[in-house]
Amino acid sequence: MKFKELFRFEKKEIDQVFKNAKQIDKIEGLKLLQSPAGQNQNFGKLLIIASKKVGKAHKRNKIRRQLKSIFYQENLFKNPVNSIILVYKSALNLKFEELKEFLIKNLKINEKN
Repeated sequence: MKFKELFRFEKKEIDQVFKNAKQIDKIEGLKLLQSPAGQNQNFGKLLIIASKKVGKAHKRNKIRRQLKSIFYQENLFKNPVNSIILVYKSALNLKFEELKEFLIKNLKINEKN
């Protein structure tokens, strides 16, 4: 599985994910939405949305890199669901371990369903 494929969405895919998305969980600064993967998709994808309100570009990019790293290194893409993470300003206060715990907890639970 190529790293870039896990985070690349087409416009149609984004519309479909938002149409079918349900809020799974949220913590300070992060909200997780998920929808089932497409018919020909046997792996999960992650879309991270951080607006300019979150902070300067280097801060938004840092949290994106951290979330992508966790998603890939922990093999969370093996769960065939499309996930959207909405990032808010208070997420900048979260530690890497808290981000990791949040993602693993929510994506592992849904593997069982």
